[in-house]
Amino acid sequence: MNPDQRLDDGPARMALAATAGETVRANRPRWMIVLGALLLGAALLYLVVVVSARGGVASDVRSARAQLASLEKAIAEIEAFERERETFIFPENRNVISELTTLAQIAGLNPSPTFSERQEVRTGDVVKRMYNANVRRASATVLFAWLLEVGGPQGVDGLQINNFVITPEGTRAGDPVLWNAEINFERWETTAP
Repeated sequence: MNPDQRLDDGPARMALAATAGETVRANRPRWMIVLGALLLGAALLYLVVVVSARGGVASDVRSARAQLASLEKAIAEIEAFERERETFIFPENRNVISELTTLAQIAGLNPSPTFSERQEVRTGDVVKRMYNANVRRASATVLFAWLLEVGGPQGVDGLQINNFVITPEGTRAGDPVLWNAEINFERWETTAP
């Protein structure tokens, strides 16, 4: 078209406008904008999924760490219990009654106490043995001297007093006060070699 030529308002002008519109659209392709927008949306969706998954994994890691700390605490408590248990469990001793009788003689307890023995609790290779001692007509001084001997360095390792009942023996005026006592001892023993 010549610059000198004038377009009238007719079909030529409309054709030229249509051609110009097509040229503008060809220079700005809409499919590229739509594809870019779709890729951006997909990337944002992927980012949301990754961040959510990372948060879930972090939560799982925190939970696993808390469980690990709890297990380590339980293991430490069990190990402490085992160490403490070993300090209160002694090798089996079948001579406890004869040792108690000897200690009563050393303390001057006369008449000698009467004894009975029973096995109270058994858990695996650990047993709790109970010893019952009945003392009749003893002075308080001699009775407590005997108990000090039992718990002293020459006494029976691991023997503990579980129950102690003392009652006065009826006496006449002017007679020394004598006492009757029932003493329950206990001892934890291992039967393992």
